[in-house]
Amino acid sequence: MELHFFKEFLMISHPTTVFLLLLFLLILAMIHHLEKKGTSFGKLVTIGTVSGALLGIFIQVLAGFPDAPTKVVFIKEATKWYSLVGGGFIDLIRMLVVPLVLTSIIHVILHMNEGTNLKKLVGAMLATNLGMVALAAIVGLSLGGLFGLG
Repeated sequence: MELHFFKEFLMISHPTTVFLLLLFLLILAMIHHLEKKGTSFGKLVTIGTVSGALLGIFIQVLAGFPDAPTKVVFIKEATKWYSLVGGGFIDLIRMLVVPLVLTSIIHVILHMNEGTNLKKLVGAMLATNLGMVALAAIVGLSLGGLFGLG
């Protein structure tokens, strides 16, 4: 008897998926415990990043470093579950950054002195933003080429 609810809806059809989800919840509980003890946010992010990297390596070792990881059932299922937390975190950061940038731009415009050259200010802002985008693109492309991604 197949349980379509678990396989199709919950995406839990392999016992290894349950183990990986429990391991993920254990890592989240550990980070929550460290937060309650007063660990700084920077250290928590570092611990979370290292824990996630180690978990990813463990999953690859468990699967035997497959050529197509998305074809392995428990990797595909665990990735879907993990992306709930990861995607939510990124969305929350976006919700924080966009209003912060908009507010800082409005603040600069409202508090400009009369002698300030708006053309020079906008040019500096555009140059800074384009420079940061170029730097991010260079880092992303370099890491992608180095690790053979994409």
